Amino acid sequence: MTAWVHPFINIECVTIYQQALREGRLVLNEKGAAINTWWNGIGGTVNLSNRTTRDWWVKKLKDLQASSGLDGFKFDAGKKPLRKSRGEKG
Repeated sequence: MTAWVHPFINIECVTIYQQALREGRLVLNEKGAAINTWWNGIGGTVNLSNRTTRDWWVKKLKDLQASSGLDGFKFDAGKKPLRKSRGEKG
């Protein structure tokens, strides 16, 4: 069994959204806010260009896989150009 994974955390997922926001793990929009809309809601985009955030995200996926018995993941979405987080280089 696989799970569909996207790089968005909806604001309704209060605990994880607030953690990601507090720890600076979300891409900022043009107004400096870590929120955007996508076809399945309103939330933040995980900043996978940041190595620390990428490691955090991978750990969350591995923990989910271990606790649920998933065989793997299907990664989707997040293809549109996104603004870099403040302080990101490159």
